[in-house]
Amino acid sequence: MVKTISAGIIGCNMSEEFFRTTEVNKVESFFWKKIYLSGKSSSIKSHPQAEIVDKAELIINDSDIELVFVSASHLQFVKPIIESGKSVRIV
Repeated sequence: MVKTISAGIIGCNMSEEFFRTTEVNKVESFFWKKIYLSGKSSSIKSHPQAEIVDKAELIINDSDIELVFVSASHLQFVKPIIESGKSVRIV
């Protein structure tokens, strides 16, 4: 059974390949709830259901989000994410 995980993204300098990899994952399915943009990204087109936010704290403080993907250029957010009780994946 595939579990759907409510997820957020901080630092959208990730390639479209990242999203293809996570979409075909057989163990987890991600519902991209919020995305904090740090630059231009095609993720907006790929995930129109996601809310684009202008502060990472809106993802960190969202009680519905279970998992946050963080780009390596935004590691300063890892500690607050963990302290909020969420899981983190660094990409």
